[in-house]
Amino acid sequence: MIIARLGLRTAPEKKEQAMRVMLPILGPTRVESGCIGCDLYQGAEDNMRLVLIEQWESLADLQRHIRSDLYRQVLAWIEMSVDSPEIRFDTVTDSGGLEMVEAVRGEK
Repeated sequence: MIIARLGLRTAPEKKEQAMRVMLPILGPTRVESGCIGCDLYQGAEDNMRLVLIEQWESLADLQRHIRSDLYRQVLAWIEMSVDSPEIRFDTVTDSGGLEMVEAVRGEK
């Protein structure tokens, strides 16, 4: 799995525009082949901070998405950042859930 995390801070006068750019692309991204999840978050302590998190089944799926016309809107959104945007692509080779918490805490 590949996790794409794109974070930025908008100027207060640009926040509404940034949301108008991003909200319409969430649904179409979620139905792309290989997309596991796509969500937009707002910072709890800094409401000018927005973070887009996408999860992809494979690197090939993510690369296809990045080459898509839809991704042009993501690039336009990144340009709205008042600071250097945070852009990360992380490969996940293993994941766990509640069973990990139970194992670490010694609970069953």
